[in-house]
Amino acid sequence: MQPDDQNGKWFEDLKVKPSAELDARVYRAIDAALAERKQNSAGDLLLPALWKMIMKTPMTRWTAAAVAVATLAAGVLVFDKTAPTAFALDQVIAASKGVRFLHVKMYQAKDQEPIEFWVASDESGHVAKIRNYQPVTEDGAKLITWTPERTEVWFQTKHGFLTLHDDKLVKMMQDMVEQCQPQTVTEQLKQAQKAGKADLDIQQPTDKEQPIRMVVTPKTMPGVKRIYLIDQKTDLISSIETYVTRDGKEVLQLKTEFLDYNVPIDDKMFSLRDQLPADVQIADQLDQVTGVAQGNLNDEQAAVQTARAFFQALIDKDYKTAGLVMGGLAEKDIKAGFEKINVTAIVSTGPAVLQTNWVKRGYRVPCELEITGPDGKKSVWKSGPYMRPGDDARHTNNWNITGGVNGPQAEAR
Repeated sequence: MQPDDQNGKWFEDLKVKPSAELDARVYRAIDAALAERKQNSAGDLLLPALWKMIMKTPMTRWTAAAVAVATLAAGVLVFDKTAPTAFALDQVIAASKGVRFLHVKMYQAKDQEPIEFWVASDESGHVAKIRNYQPVTEDGAKLITWTPERTEVWFQTKHGFLTLHDDKLVKMMQDMVEQCQPQTVTEQLKQAQKAGKADLDIQQPTDKEQPIRMVVTPKTMPGVKRIYLIDQKTDLISSIETYVTRDGKEVLQLKTEFLDYNVPIDDKMFSLRDQLPADVQIADQLDQVTGVAQGNLNDEQAAVQTARAFFQALIDKDYKTAGLVMGGLAEKDIKAGFEKINVTAIVSTGPAVLQTNWVKRGYRVPCELEITGPDGKKSVWKSGPYMRPGDDARHTNNWNITGGVNGPQAEAR
């Protein structure tokens, strides 16, 4: 087994990889909401502070696209003051109060598996546990569980498993889930109803088997329409559909389904360890300190120092330390990947190259290493590991290698 990007790359960015088109729509929606807020803050439901926090927090960026989806589904929904009153939003609010367990599916594309959330809240409505399935990301399929004690990420496609603790996730999770919960959504709709900045059409069939349809057309977002379907038997939201107009035709862009109201969720759903295959590679950032402390060095120097620390550990056959520098990968996995590569000297490291299309403080460090074969012949291994600080939320100035340690492309010396 030769080391490659998958030894560290599978935990590099815990995030959904949205399409460029989705990115553009999200940012257009945010820009429109922020512009509207400058004129009148009533009805601003896009939570710009939350968005900023997500995009600035490295270990929470894995859920940014899911939050964007939830925001598009529940954001900037304000009603005309003259809306019909045959059906009152108070009915939905009353029906959804006390909901502690929720299962949510978000469909972003017609033929794509949905993003799924299973949420358990405490009696006061605070999020206690979350399970999240993301079928399509740049790392492949992921399963993520969150509790106040730990976050677990199972990279199913890349056969990796990461455990960590991040207090910053708590508020972000709470805000995100509240944007998915019908009680919060309907309360926001009721509060925004007086703003008069959208058209609302409530369609209430006489047949109680058919759902009530609330059709919302925001005036601040031309070409966008949302349809809320409400079960007449339970007064609970069953789905939210978002349509956009393209070439004169309305196209379903996003569908969010609310399932299994108040159906208790087995605690086993919020822990992944018992579900892991035997060959999974484990990285632990929960029970050990990972990375290399920056100290008084600037970022470029810290990046080079981290690269040198990793390769020196390989020279020393200290696979435990090498694993800690590589984000907490298990000693046995580092040994299996690098034991046959006999690194005997560091020829050069750096200078560090800032990766402007990655995270704000992400660097690549070109390195040349001397490796010695069984016959004593020496050659040069050129590598270029990627690294950044802050993977361990408790030690935000510790730098970790996150990928790029490719197999040797040896050149004879």
